[in-house]
Amino acid sequence: MRVRAAWRACRILGSAAVTVSPLLRLLVLLALLVVAPMGAHAQSTPRGAAHDNFGRMVFDWDGPVQWSAEVVNGQLVTRFEKPIAGDPKALLKPLSKYLKGVTLSADRRMATFSLAVPVQVKSFVTGTSTVIDLTEAKTPPPPPPAPAAPIPPSASTPPPAKVAPAPGVPATDLTVRGGEHDGFNRLVFDWPKPVGYTVTAQGGQVVIAFDRPANVNVTSLEAALPADVRFVEAHPQGKGTALVLAVPPGMGTKHFVSGTK
Repeated sequence: MRVRAAWRACRILGSAAVTVSPLLRLLVLLALLVVAPMGAHAQSTPRGAAHDNFGRMVFDWDGPVQWSAEVVNGQLVTRFEKPIAGDPKALLKPLSKYLKGVTLSADRRMATFSLAVPVQVKSFVTGTSTVIDLTEAKTPPPPPPAPAAPIPPSASTPPPAKVAPAPGVPATDLTVRGGEHDGFNRLVFDWPKPVGYTVTAQGGQVVIAFDRPANVNVTSLEAALPADVRFVEAHPQGKGTALVLAVPPGMGTKHFVSGTK
């Protein structure tokens, strides 16, 4: 009887071992199926790449999204109507020539990049992706040589009339920022207080005349201009300062005031 009982116990243990072994293999297989996709997953958006003459960042969406990208106070500010899915820090390494750091807003709709160099921004849509290209801003041209000393007028020729500067109105250091939006480009002139102005378009040029004198930051202005618009000059006009821009045929202008801008 004892031998039979021992034999029956061995058969039960053997059967249990056979039953447990496939279960363990199934659990291991399921664990691998769960862990493997997590390890293989990589961030696909946003993504960046450096090209020969520009850097490109791409934000992928599941449908059309409104956006804006502009340089503000030496930073690239990107805004989207939907939250950004991935981590914008993934753009810093491939675009290190242009970007130094990034902060993301709490709602993940705005990413602000600190710039390594002044840049020009061009953005467009391909499919449902927003593409933002960065090119290093052109170095401003050297200042023109000082004009030759004027020849003093003879006694018979009256001296030319001089335009006296407006008393008590110092020139304002004027910074210009801008960026490319969905279907248009924007220039913003940051004045410390409201200022009058006029905009005149004629003969392939646009003249923006302010009624206050200004020292224009040419570097920031040229960085804010789109590729097909060129800065010509800034000169005194009346009691203020006028900026002259060369624009391509057919380009329209629209202007408005927002606070002191």
